[in-house]
Amino acid sequence: MNLNLIKNHFPLFVPPVELPMRMWISGGIFGIDRTRDERTVHTSTCDYSYNPLQNHVGIDLDAPEGSPVFSARKGQIMNISSISGDQDNQWIAIRHTYEGGMAFTTRYLHLREVVVSERYTVEHGHLIGFTGSKNHLHFEIHIIMNTDNLKKDWYRINIEPVDPTPYLYPWEKIYYERLLKIVPNTHSPAPIQEAGMLRIKGISMFRVKQNNINYYIPLYHLDSGDRCLVKMLSSAFVNGIEDVRLASRRSLFFGYRKIITAARIIK
Repeated sequence: MNLNLIKNHFPLFVPPVELPMRMWISGGIFGIDRTRDERTVHTSTCDYSYNPLQNHVGIDLDAPEGSPVFSARKGQIMNISSISGDQDNQWIAIRHTYEGGMAFTTRYLHLREVVVSERYTVEHGHLIGFTGSKNHLHFEIHIIMNTDNLKKDWYRINIEPVDPTPYLYPWEKIYYERLLKIVPNTHSPAPIQEAGMLRIKGISMFRVKQNNINYYIPLYHLDSGDRCLVKMLSSAFVNGIEDVRLASRRSLFFGYRKIITAARIIK
């Protein structure tokens, strides 16, 4: 990953793994319920109490064993530990300060090797470790609710998890459109067979079907262009417009689904 180029596009927040990122759609998305038996260790919270229900409070990013892991933002290393004492399953927590003094943390789990120390200050894009044999990085973002009570177990009592997806998916656009300058595939004009909102394993999407093929627009931090696409395609479906030309690209982040990048009504 060319970090200098990446930082030029987004000077405060960088991807924790090399581009392109791929999320594990099969079960590694934020908020999914994971029912386990009472003896199962809760690795997402490092809470070893007995509780049969566990929500996935981060997302899993594809990262083969030995892949480098980077600090997503400038901050201070708060904790370094391991799950059940397994040195192939270490984790790092970094505390960050946002504009206005708001504090939040990022956590990086399933590391084989850690190359930083507690209380060490890292810049965004700083190498902090390498992934282990689980072949993915579990990444979390938490808002710190009470900065006056940062005990050793702060990650259990003072934090509120938030979905990292809106902060990571835009990097796919940057990767394809700005860094690689890949030209999307253009499809032959045809009517829209179906259109509407849906959730795929917890991920909100706008979907259209054309020529029996599904195309998607992820509903995360929609920019003005995406909003126009959703509005135009919804209108084209409702009004039965015959000739709609779509352009799309494959999304690694969302499991190789076809993502709409442009649309045009042929008159």
